[in-house]
Amino acid sequence: MDDKQQIIKVITQQFEGFRWDQNTRPNWDSVRSTFHPDAICFPSRRPAMAVTPREFIQRMDQLRIDGVLTSFSEKICFYEVQCYPNMASVTVGCEMTENQTEVSYDINSINMIFDDGRWQICSQAWVAVNKEQCQLYFSKKEQPEE
Repeated sequence: MDDKQQIIKVITQQFEGFRWDQNTRPNWDSVRSTFHPDAICFPSRRPAMAVTPREFIQRMDQLRIDGVLTSFSEKICFYEVQCYPNMASVTVGCEMTENQTEVSYDINSINMIFDDGRWQICSQAWVAVNKEQCQLYFSKKEQPEE
């Protein structure tokens, strides 16, 4: 597996770990394993505030526990990977479905490093976009294999 394939595998693992519904629990251990221990995240809310992956996972899990998010899934619509020696920059466009009916879109900017024999996310920021914005980027990028 080349670097690009390994990177997409890590990104896919993260998004799949965030999936849950009434019958399936999220796989937080899988999500956590995609991050470097010193990673930082910038969720879409503004003003921008850095959080650790652990803090973000705790927030999402609390929304699940409280019944605010009874289900959540995120489908990769497009991606672009730029690889360099021991680092990579990844842009990912996603379609999110919350509570089985609320569909929204976001674009993630992910910086990764190759450390300790594997690709790890060292920073991730995302922003909410509308469907048209996501489709504009989607038409110009690589699409995941079904």
